Amino acid sequence: MLAAFFIAGFGTVMVETARRLIAGEPPSAVVDGHRARLERLFDALRSGVAPRP
Repeated sequence: MLAAFFIAGFGTVMVETARRLIAGEPPSAVVDGHRARLERLFDALRSGVAPRP
């Protein structure tokens, strides 16, 4: 199950990055958002998406 969540999340991050690059944004502007989205993905996979009590 974890692998399925990882693949779906990673694919979503990559598609958004590709859209921004295809739209003409410079890579230097895209990289920070890409890293932030990957970090949020890994945080969600590590601790879950529900807030902790």
